[in-house]
Amino acid sequence: MTAQRVAIIAVGEPTASASSKASSKASSKASSKIAELVDGIRALPTAQGWWVTVVEDTQFQLEHALHLQGLEAGDLALFVDCRRDVPAPYAFREVDMPAQHRILSPADTLTPADLLHTLAKLARRESLPTAFSLTLQQDSGERKQGLSADAASGHSQALALVEELLREPTTDRWRGKVTG
Repeated sequence: MTAQRVAIIAVGEPTASASSKASSKASSKASSKIAELVDGIRALPTAQGWWVTVVEDTQFQLEHALHLQGLEAGDLALFVDCRRDVPAPYAFREVDMPAQHRILSPADTLTPADLLHTLAKLARRESLPTAFSLTLQQDSGERKQGLSADAASGHSQALALVEELLREPTTDRWRGKVTG
């Protein structure tokens, strides 16, 4: 029996480019928050017979589709990022794959759906892994040290969610945890 797989791709900057000093500080905090979460994920136990691959980067890249290439229809993908426009403490959603997908320009900010579309095109595959996104709320306050109490609490709650997901990595279980 082949082991089932979970691929986790975590990015540490918000999807919007950081153009101001305040945005840069927020980006740095987002990167730190994601890095801490990834460290926590790497330390988590996983369900027996499952392989977990964790990829960490500054933003979603087309190359990340290659990390998904070994995944089969029964496997799972989790995309993790950090943005300001999500409700506290995080948003956990299934990634929708539209029937018609836009053509990307090199300047586009990529989404998890873009990566799945790229995987489908590169590998000429019709069946893709079920994919979910976990978006943490970005701490927008300017602070000299660390995350706000709310952001730290959200980080802990997100790590607890991922731990629960990895304990029972099934599509139905993950769909039961979707927040909206």
